Amino acid sequence: LNAQSIIDKTLDILNQSIQSRANRLANESSSLPPIHFLLLFILTAVSLLAYTLTTLPYMCDDGNPPLESSIFFSLLVSLKVLFFNFTNDLNNPFTGVYQIRRSSIAAQLLQAKWMLVNNPILKNAGIDFEVHEAEEELDDDVYNSNTM
Repeated sequence: LNAQSIIDKTLDILNQSIQSRANRLANESSSLPPIHFLLLFILTAVSLLAYTLTTLPYMCDDGNPPLESSIFFSLLVSLKVLFFNFTNDLNNPFTGVYQIRRSSIAAQLLQAKWMLVNNPILKNAGIDFEVHEAEEELDDDVYNSNTM
């Protein structure tokens, strides 16, 4: 083994560990488990089936279900959609209707960077904040894995 292959393997292991950490953090940040959404879908399918089967015997002469049943079913569906959207927003705080703005986080990081760069003690330490190609690709990969 030459030095370049050892460095390449080390970088691969580092990339894999960063990817694993990003996936773990994404899973831990979910407020609701995936089984919750499965149960919502099953409940929706059962409600649709129950509505269809219970209104078939009571159809009006024009082929429409009774007005009271339609109103009740539309309210039930509206509540389920509202609850699903709320739980989906809760699990994905950076997307959806209610979201945490990335710009405020970026502004705080830029402020921290400015404080480090202008710190008189660290002025001569040579802290490098330039983004290199390998780091940029790694950041894109981690960002894309967290947003999926």
